[in-house]
Amino acid sequence: MQFMEFSKQGPNGPTFAAGITSAPKSEAEFVEEWRHIGAALLQWTDHRGSSAKTVLLTVVSDPALHQTVKALIQRIYTEEANLSPLLKSLDVTVALLNTRGQPLEEYRLGA
Repeated sequence: MQFMEFSKQGPNGPTFAAGITSAPKSEAEFVEEWRHIGAALLQWTDHRGSSAKTVLLTVVSDPALHQTVKALIQRIYTEEANLSPLLKSLDVTVALLNTRGQPLEEYRLGA
């Protein structure tokens, strides 16, 4: 997992975006990475507070894994006690790429 932060100066001060990239080789590996992704998001939003606005989650994997990844992300978005409210408070875009980095699908959580 790679975590990057971006900022943009607005009229009311800076706003922040997080870019998270994951390249799992299996469902089990993606589940394990979610522990780190979730912890990073919680830490980031604790640090940035209401200035944390946007997340771009990019998953680079075999396309055969994409449906499983989507289902897990959706389950976390709707059911996970700590992360669901956090994810719902942010503008989260998920991008699914194949192993060569070509985009196959992009969608917003909650849309």
